[in-house]
Amino acid sequence: MARIRIVLIAFLLTSCLFGGGNDKKLTRYEVKKGKHKFTPSLVALDNRELNIQFELDASCLYDLKDVGGKTFVSKITGLSDCNGLHSQNAIYLGWQPVFNEFDRHTGDFAIYAYWRNNGKFFLNPIDTIRANTKHTARMRILNGAYQWEFKGKTYREKRTKKCNNGFHYRIQPYFGGTPTAPHDMWLYIKIL
Repeated sequence: MARIRIVLIAFLLTSCLFGGGNDKKLTRYEVKKGKHKFTPSLVALDNRELNIQFELDASCLYDLKDVGGKTFVSKITGLSDCNGLHSQNAIYLGWQPVFNEFDRHTGDFAIYAYWRNNGKFFLNPIDTIRANTKHTARMRILNGAYQWEFKGKTYREKRTKKCNNGFHYRIQPYFGGTPTAPHDMWLYIKIL
């Protein structure tokens, strides 16, 4: 009986640490006005691949004047790479409102392939989506490349650091660059 309890406890702990939960709902993440980090925490140990379903709420829309005219890409989530901090090597899925010629949002979001190699960040726009729509994305750390799969397309970018073993952790949703959230915002994520 004690052996069964130990196995059950190990299974539950592993499910919590490695995202084994398979609930049907997306989890709501919130960033308060004046802050960067969304809560609750999404950080957990993971492998070299992250599959998510996500939705950017209309509350994530803002006009450029709301953030001092600065453009930047916020992060939905991602994975750290090479047994280190995500500020050094990582793969992310990013977002930013699409702005019109008057610097007002259009109701759409640009989705970005976003990555860091040896502390330098890079990004490429990969698609646009409407607010309040669910989407599925996959991020993978491959030998020599970062790969994103989104809306039936695959995108790859060079991965300069070579480390094929070790741990990777999920990265918290994050608003900014330098500006903080101009108002409370919500996004929804489910780990698949």
